[in-house]
Amino acid sequence: MARLRPVTFRWTAGGERDLGFIAEEVAAIDPLLATYDDEGEIEGVRYRQLTAVLVKAIQAQQEQIAEQQTEIAALQEQAAKL
Repeated sequence: MARLRPVTFRWTAGGERDLGFIAEEVAAIDPLLATYDDEGEIEGVRYRQLTAVLVKAIQAQQEQIAEQQTEIAALQEQAAKL
């Protein structure tokens, strides 16, 4: 998920500014996160599914942080004994 690149853009219809992802870039990371038209061309991003993937990535980061905190505490304890 580190390869996801948030962008600002203007909608072709109406010119309204918005924030999101480029569907082609998202599809390159995981085709299941993109929507396709009848010809199989990339059409958009499945933002609902993207949320689940991002939550999983956050959970993995939290696990890594907890492991690092445990390691830091052990190193601080070793340093205090020196």
